[in-house]
Amino acid sequence: MREKSRLRNLVRDAFFFAILGCTSTAFSADETSRAELALRVASLEQSELTNLLAQKLQNYVNEIAHKKNRVAMPRTRVTLDLQRKIAYLDLGSDYILEPGTYISATLEEELQQISQGLDWDLGPNPPIHNYEFLFGGKKLLDLFPEEKRLTEEAARAAVSRLGPVVVAAAHGDYYHHGFKDWRPQRSTVNGITEDYLSPIYAAELAYWMGKRSNKTAALPRGPIGGNHGESGRPWNDMATKYRIEQLLPNRPDIWDSLPTSTDNLRNYHEDIRSRPLYANELNAEGLLHLHTNSHDTNPLIRGMRVYHAKGREEQKSLAESVLCSMTEIVHAASGYESFPIASFPHEENHGENRLAKMPSIIVETAYHTNPDDARALLDPAFRTASMKGVEKGYRLFSEGKKCKPFQLSKVIDDPVPLGNFIPVDAHYEGNPEFEATLVTELIECPDDMQCWTAKLPLDKLPSPVRFFIDCGSSPTPREHRMQVKIIDADNVDTGWEPYTVSCPASWDRNVRSAFNERTYVAHSEAP
Repeated sequence: MREKSRLRNLVRDAFFFAILGCTSTAFSADETSRAELALRVASLEQSELTNLLAQKLQNYVNEIAHKKNRVAMPRTRVTLDLQRKIAYLDLGSDYILEPGTYISATLEEELQQISQGLDWDLGPNPPIHNYEFLFGGKKLLDLFPEEKRLTEEAARAAVSRLGPVVVAAAHGDYYHHGFKDWRPQRSTVNGITEDYLSPIYAAELAYWMGKRSNKTAALPRGPIGGNHGESGRPWNDMATKYRIEQLLPNRPDIWDSLPTSTDNLRNYHEDIRSRPLYANELNAEGLLHLHTNSHDTNPLIRGMRVYHAKGREEQKSLAESVLCSMTEIVHAASGYESFPIASFPHEENHGENRLAKMPSIIVETAYHTNPDDARALLDPAFRTASMKGVEKGYRLFSEGKKCKPFQLSKVIDDPVPLGNFIPVDAHYEGNPEFEATLVTELIECPDDMQCWTAKLPLDKLPSPVRFFIDCGSSPTPREHRMQVKIIDADNVDTGWEPYTVSCPASWDRNVRSAFNERTYVAHSEAP
């Protein structure tokens, strides 16, 4: 009996090893392999998935503990709620040795490294959407009473939201009290320093917010000339907290919010907190944090993510709208049709969102630690597409509209012709960006006809769009199989939808049929 049990365990362990081997750094991140991994994970029983996550979680925690030179490794435990798609990850009561009075940015980053690693290990469309960290059975905020108070206060705050949309570029130079020097918050990887790239993305987003949403965007790290006095560094490179100190010198509660801290990284932690506190002061209607992502141990991890705070339904709705719109526009950009984008927003305990009194999200545009993502981040076309997506998602959210796939639901020709013209109604769903283009053509062109592909401009016509087909002349009635699609201003394409046009017999013109030569979109019921 014991021998059978031992063999069963060996088989199980070998199975898990095979799964884990597929997610090691030697694993190829191509789409086929990732899809195969997702199928294998989907086939696991709950107990098997729990054991898989438990092993991976312990590995990640061991790596973190090793970097901190900890002798005793925290023991972890995993519990799943598959109905809610949540994994509860208990890191033990000794994971946080000295909680202190506030949640540090470094702790937030450690937990994000774990959740992102596990998310990647489960493959695309994983059975787990969010991870809840526990510490000896206690939630994170329960270890930090003051942070919990501030978080709950922000969640129930009723603000006017008459101010601008704050577009917060991540990080920037800060003073390190340990090394006694000024430095960026992020290391340079694959030619990218997040601190200096994020303001470029913020400027792009601010442009589209003004052009398409007619929104005023406030940029705490917006471009200004000159140097920061104390550091001598260009103002454009400085972290948000120093810019706010210049703007609001009498509000140290915003830019010097941890005055009693002795942590060498206290200015780094204060910078994270200064962004939502500044937005609160402005009564901002929304807060959009722009980051590039990273992972310390696995350069294969890549893709686009959006984060919101736990328990903030309004933030979740904004995150869903932005992620949906970014997916639509980025995948319409040439070369980025299969760029990996999360299929759902993630919730985490980031201070940037927790302390905000308005809808606030973090957009992690791509991983600068992944070579392919890094190349995308440096591409102006990718930058424009991704920031157009953020703008559109925010606009739909603020207008109370739902982000839906842009597609044709049905195409119907009117059986009653108007002379030689056949009316056709194309019904579409979604939120196209105008001016759009309607394209229609014959699927096969008969030998006795001249056929054209018609490209017709659309300027904010509601669904359905009516256009007219000129049947030309023919001694007998004919049916023609055709197809139509609409392409919006961001190159988002509905895809082809077939339809049939029934042309009556006509001797009105003694000419060869010129099908589609006079096809056009009508603003009225008659050509």
